Amino acid sequence: MPFINTLKLEPVPGSNRRVLLYPLFYVTGTKDIVIYIPKGFITDYASVPRFLWSIQRPDGGHMRRPATLHDFLYTYHCGYARSQVDMIFRR
Repeated sequence: MPFINTLKLEPVPGSNRRVLLYPLFYVTGTKDIVIYIPKGFITDYASVPRFLWSIQRPDGGHMRRPATLHDFLYTYHCGYARSQVDMIFRR
């Protein structure tokens, strides 16, 4: 995946959400557009039903950055349709 830095988060007390401690950057493969997710953005990772956690945990290491990007794009749209956001997440 074209993330250009690591994800640094801390738990939000009393919830299953996390807050970004540093910005996260993603470079799209088709247009070389940089998506900037600011420090302080709150994510809950992917909304995976609990009964599927044995197959795919929402906080699995390789899922954290894509899930955070997905949450950000769903929240702020950034010119992307939901179908495009879902496709970015799958990549």
